[in-house]
Amino acid sequence: MLSLLEGASPSTSGPAREGASIAALVRATGVEPATLDELRSLSTEIDAAVTAYLREREWVLFSRYDFDGLTLGERPDVVLGSILASAALDTTAQVQARTQVVRAAVPAKHHTEFDQLLASARDAMDLRDDNGPVTAEWPAGLVRRALLEVGARLVAAGRSDRRELAIELLPSELAATGVAELPDGNELQARADARGAQRLLAAPAVLGSPEASPPLDVLPHALSQMVGAVQAVVRHLGMDGQVAASGLHGVGIGTRSVTAVARVAASPEDALDRLQPGEVLVVACTTPAYNLVLSLAGGIITAAGGPMSHAAVLARELGIPAVVGAHAALVMVPDGATVTIDPVAGTVSVLP
Repeated sequence: MLSLLEGASPSTSGPAREGASIAALVRATGVEPATLDELRSLSTEIDAAVTAYLREREWVLFSRYDFDGLTLGERPDVVLGSILASAALDTTAQVQARTQVVRAAVPAKHHTEFDQLLASARDAMDLRDDNGPVTAEWPAGLVRRALLEVGARLVAAGRSDRRELAIELLPSELAATGVAELPDGNELQARADARGAQRLLAAPAVLGSPEASPPLDVLPHALSQMVGAVQAVVRHLGMDGQVAASGLHGVGIGTRSVTAVARVAASPEDALDRLQPGEVLVVACTTPAYNLVLSLAGGIITAAGGPMSHAAVLARELGIPAVVGAHAALVMVPDGATVTIDPVAGTVSVLP
């Protein structure tokens, strides 16, 4: 049933579609640019297309939901790689064919209800990836842009050696009238070191004892439906504490197997620094920020998630083979190993 929702999240696949259009223009020139500047210089049409591509993405966070995350414009190498690896994917005909098969199995008297429910589900599919950039990744990226400008002024004044340290400034400190009133680079570096050390602490997966789900039969009908829907989403996202898979077995997305080098990443920045086009990305989970760069991946393996998790939606929209919720992936898949993803079986195999 979930395959009927494929193609219903244009915000997820948008960067890949636009990137594929630019990549086609580049291929027509017969030149393989090594840098984004070289790509831009190939023609005025390509330069304009890249400018349009970056207009709403240059200052969007793509590695994490915090001011220390990178924005796309700070990594021209990622922009170049993402564009050149992008491919157009149109599964409209396949989805329509699958829909007709499923609809034929529904009693005729329920066809109207089926059509309405499917239309509502497809309408809702784009909400997360449409909402995320506008409410979080872009605003936070613009705040980072402002902080980097403050950092650049600290560097120019000789009070710091890296503009990125400005993200350690407190809100109250940003009310200063000049950089001379701000902490110097040594103080900001100490704050960065302390924050980095906290990240290494092993946080518990949950706090307190598990609570039972609220009984739906005591709620008004409309509220019962809403709470039931939320509970269903929690289960499908793999957030209910019930482990539905083990080892290197999880939920498969797609029908095409892929064999490639696995790139195990401990952080978004780690993934973006080392992932090569066509490699299989192995991570704990993905977020909508990954939409801008995952056209590079030949496959996706996540340790957490279910059939409605972000990684699953992303894989469907981009046509990337994936296995999500393979709980031991981060410890059983060595970085650099060759792996095979079989999405039909929902398995990951590490080849000798």
